Amino acid sequence: EEIGNESYLAEDHSIRCDSSDERRFYKIYASMMVLIFPFGIPVWVFYFLWRKRTVLKEPRTVAEMNFLYKSYKAEYFYFETIEMVRKLLQTSVIVFIAKKGTSLQAGISIELTFLVSLLVFGLKPYLNESDTRLAVIAQVLLSFAACSTLAQPDSKSIVIIYSFLLATIVLVSILTAEIFVNHQEAGIAEPEFESNNIIEDAENEMSINQIEKNSQNNDVTSGTRTEVA
Repeated sequence: EEIGNESYLAEDHSIRCDSSDERRFYKIYASMMVLIFPFGIPVWVFYFLWRKRTVLKEPRTVAEMNFLYKSYKAEYFYFETIEMVRKLLQTSVIVFIAKKGTSLQAGISIELTFLVSLLVFGLKPYLNESDTRLAVIAQVLLSFAACSTLAQPDSKSIVIIYSFLLATIVLVSILTAEIFVNHQEAGIAEPEFESNNIIEDAENEMSINQIEKNSQNNDVTSGTRTEVA
């Protein structure tokens, strides 16, 4: 907690935070980990997906990296990295942009959900249309949650806002269940089931190749022994 120009522990103002060597160490350590994990992993994933973009359907690549792009159309194989950045912005970065619970933070959150909804609805990167609808609905719910923070705790409007938000969540849950049931009744296979078959085929092919390679090595060894004899 900031008091004047000094920083103190919120639970005990007798403890200063700025003068601790341990705090300075962990501040540097935390900064490094932020660069490595929240920002580094999306960059690393995008790099490997881009490097393998021409061989994404090959058995070895499918077995190793299929979980990163199996839910998306071929031209949007990289969209999982966009999802990572989106989650980072909406859950972590926004905390540092404005103070918690302020109208500025809520406004930025609403704008982010609007932009993400436009991106998903415009590109439609998912193989299943139902995934696209659910992604947009999720952003709408996040915008409702952000709007609810604008209401004052002593205001009667907060009851209305939270009631509306709860009703929306219930309706979305019912809609999601209905989509899933209709999807199953139509006999449409989910992409993950298809991808599982692809992975099994890839593993079988790799096993066959390994057996053939071992057989060739055995033939060469047998031939060498015959020549020596």
